[in-house]
Amino acid sequence: MFNALSQTLFVGRDLLHLPQCASTNSLLLEECRAKGVPYGKVLITSHQTAGRGQQGTWHSEKGLNLTFSVALHPHLAAGKQFFLSIIASLAIIDYLKILKVEAAIKWPNDILINERKCCGILIENILEGTCVKTSVAGIGLNVNQRQTPPAISVGQVTGRRHDLQEELERALICFEKRLLQIEKEKELKAAYESHLLGMKEERRFLMNDKTIVAEVRGVEESGRLLLSCDDKIFSVGMKELKWIF
Repeated sequence: MFNALSQTLFVGRDLLHLPQCASTNSLLLEECRAKGVPYGKVLITSHQTAGRGQQGTWHSEKGLNLTFSVALHPHLAAGKQFFLSIIASLAIIDYLKILKVEAAIKWPNDILINERKCCGILIENILEGTCVKTSVAGIGLNVNQRQTPPAISVGQVTGRRHDLQEELERALICFEKRLLQIEKEKELKAAYESHLLGMKEERRFLMNDKTIVAEVRGVEESGRLLLSCDDKIFSVGMKELKWIF
């Protein structure tokens, strides 16, 4: 059982815990479309049976991890919606720093520890005209689950079992702090790029069915990844590129 937060301004003050559901993102999006949902409402489950991620499903063992979604009303231009991915990614990086765990962001928003995935993030938006009316940020964080490569959990790194309510509170406090910086776009982008996997390093990628070696140079405001290869800088979208480890 998870409890609402009392030490935040709005994130997690309204919290609903479901013992089991298919997808917290799907349910919260449906609720947002049907009626008004408070900014920062959290829907969390102990067992997500059909979790979704950017690249497919997200598997999590019952009662061992954190799988939750947060409702947002960001008042962002549609062209700047990637800043929500930046905020969510940095929030998890900040949270892990509290536990003295170093992590990196694998573009666009997977969180890796020792180049193994510990957290997946899925941002889904409801647009109204040229603005983002509502967003749902879904986060799946491996906490106590014993993972096998290429995944990893927080507990495997810290060597201990964590209380899920305590970790949820820490993560949501970090999330709110980053949300309150939403207008500091340059700061957020710089912080995101400073934690970006492969930044100013040569990495191997699969692109157009060919293996390339390129250097990560940052991200565009739209969220496209900037790469440097053969003295040329170009941008790619999520479906155009695959990392090779």
